[in-house]
This record gives sequence, C-alpha cells and structure tokens, in this order.
Amino acid sequence: FELRSFYNQVFLWYKLYLEDKKTINKNNPTTWPGAGAASNFNSFNAAYAAVACGIGNAVVFNVVPGTGPYNEQLIINGPVGGASATKTITFNGNGNTISFSATNTNERAVIKLKNTKYFIFDSLTVDATAGTYGFGFHLINNADSNVIRKCTINSASNSTTTNFAGIAISGSDGSATGTGTTLCD
Repeated sequence: FELRSFYNQVFLWYKLYLEDKKTINKNNPTTWPGAGAASNFNSFNAAYAAVACGIGNAVVFNVVPGTGPYNEQLIINGPVGGASATKTITFNGNGNTISFSATNTNERAVIKLKNTKYFIFDSLTVDATAGTYGFGFHLINNADSNVIRKCTINSASNSTTTNFAGIAISGSDGSATGTGTTLCD
C-alpha cells in the first residue's frame, strides 16, 4: 500500500506487486488479491482492473491453455502507473481466443489501446469477425511502446469497407482511417 497526501486529502493506492505469474481462467473465480501467488482472474477485464491502479514490477498474466474462448471486449484506457520499458504488462494467450461482436461505431475493437504504453500481447487469437464492426486491435491517442507478438488476428476477410481491420492505428475512435493526431508508434 502507498499513502499519499495532497492538499489535505489522503489517497490510498494499492499497487500490484506480483512476484509470480498470475493466471486467467474463466472456469475459475477471480481470487486476487487474497490468493497471493495462486491468484486467478476469470477474465481479461478482471486482470486489467488489477493493474489499472499501478504496478511495482513486471506483470505476466498466463491464460490457461484450453480455457477459451473469452467473449469480451478489453479497453485499456490511460497509462498504468509504474509501467515502463522494463516493467511491462503481458497477456500470454497460450493460443486461447478472445472475441467480441462490436456493434458500437466508436468501440469497434476486440482490444483497444488508448493512451497507454508497455502492454504486450503474446500468442493470442483475436477474433473480430462476428460484429457490424471488427478491429482486432485499435491503437489510438498516444498508445505507443506496446507489443503484439505471435498473435493470430481474424477479421472479416470478405469485407471491402474500413469497418474491419486486423490492427488499426488511427486518430478516431470510430474509424480505421480517421484523421487526427494518433501519436502511436
């Protein structure tokens, strides 16, 4: 725990200090923070919620093989305190699938990285084929220093519109080709 005081207000921050790798397994309940080294998260969003308040070390979430598909949208919005080039947040998919059927024009992606850095997605299948829109990953608004490695991204292969893309880097929430400053590199 970290206690900070600003202008007569006291804030309590809980940083995720992970010594071991944690699991994601939708077939088991989320057991963090009480289970320590044996902590499990039952979704990608539950895992992200644990790091959203900040980290003290590199964090690795291993998706237990054969537990997918995970039917959810993961929106990572904003920087994670403590994250850096050496203190990254990794989602190791182990070949599992995350899928989402997008119908909202401003939330088209299965995984959206918005103004965030130092996330790694490894060995994950991302399925964006079922919705009105389908981006596998969408990077926007200064989402840089992120890694997408050994992932399979499925999007509508028969579409001729910009409503579908494997990886979109744009200046707009609602477009793969939207203009504006992206600052993503």
